[in-house]
Amino acid sequence: MRLEVALPLGAVGLYVYDSLLLLFDNEYLFSRSLRRWRATGGSAFVVFGRRVTLQNPFLPHRPVFRVVVGDADFVDDDGVDAQLPDTDAFLRALQPFQVISLVQLIVLFLVLPASLGVFGPDWISLSIVVSFYVLTLVSLCLAVARRRCLGLDRKALVSLWSDGILCAPFAVNIVRKMSLHWKIGLSPVRFARRRFDAPALHAFADLLSSRLAAEGAGEPEDPAVRTQIALKQKWIGALKE
Repeated sequence: MRLEVALPLGAVGLYVYDSLLLLFDNEYLFSRSLRRWRATGGSAFVVFGRRVTLQNPFLPHRPVFRVVVGDADFVDDDGVDAQLPDTDAFLRALQPFQVISLVQLIVLFLVLPASLGVFGPDWISLSIVVSFYVLTLVSLCLAVARRRCLGLDRKALVSLWSDGILCAPFAVNIVRKMSLHWKIGLSPVRFARRRFDAPALHAFADLLSSRLAAEGAGEPEDPAVRTQIALKQKWIGALKE
């Protein structure tokens, strides 16, 4: 295979691979776009007990948060939440990374393949690759500068730098990687009740209900388990009211 074909195909393949996630049954993804929140729970394809999830390859700038729903989340949401992470401030801090991520996506999917197809592997294509790395360095340096408001510890920063430098296509997913590292600090169910609009909240309730139905399949013999499932079903039904 010719270099001008193999190089962009390999880069796109690595990027798509980096967009894959594996989720346990009690894990969900909260995503936000255009000030609207929504929840997904992965595909029906399961590998080693985890659901395979491919995030939209054309939306690397969309923040995605991994949340875990447990028994403790099915409780009343009365009370005051104190000292919670400021997710809105985190989203504001992500804005320059979102722009860079979109530019890099365009370079990866359009500009670089077009340059290689028209000019071949000459100095023009090389300058495009160098520009891609420059954008990556700008993004990584900005991550270091904003590490506190982004909630990035040393381990997370090392991971971002190693991904971006050692495998250039992985840098396109920097927004997703930082948002997956962020902890919303609030019960996912409570967070959904406060942030999701009605259609998104109903869809999340349906998703929880389907997972609960799978959990209770076969009518568990333990009365305590049946009671707990019934309470969860009642609570999930309340989400739609």
